Amino acid sequence: MQSSGEAPIVLITDYAWPDLAIERAIIEGAGFRLAAGPAAPGSTAKIEALAREVDPASILTNWAPVSAAAIAAPSALRHVGRLGVGLDNIDVAAATARGALVTNVPDYCVEEVSDHAVALLLAWARGLVAFDAAVKAGVWAPAQARLE
Repeated sequence: MQSSGEAPIVLITDYAWPDLAIERAIIEGAGFRLAAGPAAPGSTAKIEALAREVDPASILTNWAPVSAAAIAAPSALRHVGRLGVGLDNIDVAAATARGALVTNVPDYCVEEVSDHAVALLLAWARGLVAFDAAVKAGVWAPAQARLE
């Protein structure tokens, strides 16, 4: 349990980038302390244990499950946030019942996803996957590059 003089803790359960330097600077610059789980998402039981151990005021997650038990564990939880789109890995009902705000980033990577979808359509239309596989297999047949 945190003492009244300590800064509240923000727990990041998992992350998909090389380190937490940017997150640490922002979170600590706002007057909070940062605690982090491993980069790879832990199991429900591991996240629940981490929430009990760290006693955060806020839990931020990418893919790790934030269960009702993880939400119930901290003494003064105020917020649970998804660092991405969707809320399928957070027990929203448990957070709401506790009075904790639940947030996500609904517009995360919208342009990147649409760019990727168009790129995949173009790759399919031009047969890039098959031609790439042929070249890697040692076959160079540029005349076959014309799609009918």
